[in-house]
Amino acid sequence: MKTLQRAFATEEHSDGNKHKEVEREIIVRLIDISELDKAEKSEFHEQWEIKAPQTENNVTSVRSRIRKTTVSLTEAPVYVHTTKTKSESQSYNDEVSIPTTEPHFKQYQAGAETGMIKERFFFPVNTEQESSGLIWELDMYPIDPDNPFERKYKQWARLEIENVEEGMALPDLPIAVDEVIIVGPDNTPEEKEKIDFIFKNEFLYPNRFKTK
Repeated sequence: MKTLQRAFATEEHSDGNKHKEVEREIIVRLIDISELDKAEKSEFHEQWEIKAPQTENNVTSVRSRIRKTTVSLTEAPVYVHTTKTKSESQSYNDEVSIPTTEPHFKQYQAGAETGMIKERFFFPVNTEQESSGLIWELDMYPIDPDNPFERKYKQWARLEIENVEEGMALPDLPIAVDEVIIVGPDNTPEEKEKIDFIFKNEFLYPNRFKTK
């Protein structure tokens, strides 16, 4: 596999302001892992999240996450704290991100029940003449979370694209896949069960302190 340009983009907006997050999500299985070479750049993520549901005692659900973004073993990681809120009437998240510190990240690493460890690949969506401004983000999940730079992955991956709302046509997928599950409100019970199984068994990792 060729050496990709490494991204050092943390969250797109880590300015402390509220932003509307509209994204589509697709779960896929790759046919040929060498197609990752088509990516413009990549970066490594380790993130831990604490959640609170919407109840009769509040007005939104809350997801609070700290992500550690690493470009290479020779460069210092960047930490970003993101809070997402969503009411029952919303189809999108309200998102606020701010820079934070390694000690803050370690608090979440210790307190969260599960987290994600992944390599993210970026595939800009281009028209015949110019960039569309859209980017497919493909998350690959390492078999060994303690050695993500080994680049050996689990079979399922997750594709995301922002600023494409429900009902809008999705751009062509950036890589060849042999199975696709589009995550959305119209998923059948069988699809929801499969999505839940994949998240629990392929995408989520248990608390790293609890397992040691």
